[in-house]
Amino acid sequence: MNISLLLPSRGRPAQLQRLFDSIVATTANIEKLEIILYIDEDDLPTEKVSHPSLSLIKLVKRPGERMGRMNQLCYEASQGRYVMLMNDDVVFRTPRWDERVVEVFTR
Repeated sequence: MNISLLLPSRGRPAQLQRLFDSIVATTANIEKLEIILYIDEDDLPTEKVSHPSLSLIKLVKRPGERMGRMNQLCYEASQGRYVMLMNDDVVFRTPRWDERVVEVFTR
């Protein structure tokens, strides 16, 4: 994996699906990308969100965890060389953004 996106989410499945669609539409090397999604175990609509083109790791945990701990658990589950903290309201618009990120960091 080149890039790991760390993504805690709760109660916003439509926004999460929009994010996933934008990632698939703009990522050049989708096979080198993983998404680590933190979901509260009582949030079934968010748990059902998926995308067939994405490598998606779902961490389903007890509700009420602090954001720092959620991010830490996502990081511990990630395998990417480059890690990005995400929010579920992000929409990717830059074509081939992943190649640009890797290029900048390999300089």
